[in-house]
Amino acid sequence: MNTLIERYVKLINSKLSDYGNHTGFSNILKGNLGGKT
Repeated sequence: MNTLIERYVKLINSKLSDYGNHTGFSNILKGNLGGKT
């Protein structure tokens, strides 16, 4: 079970880092948050 969880976490982390490299994703996040900040 631990191996499966670790693989899942690594997959999510890699996806998040990939998205972080795209300014488009950042813009989408800002749009979804409604620009309250």
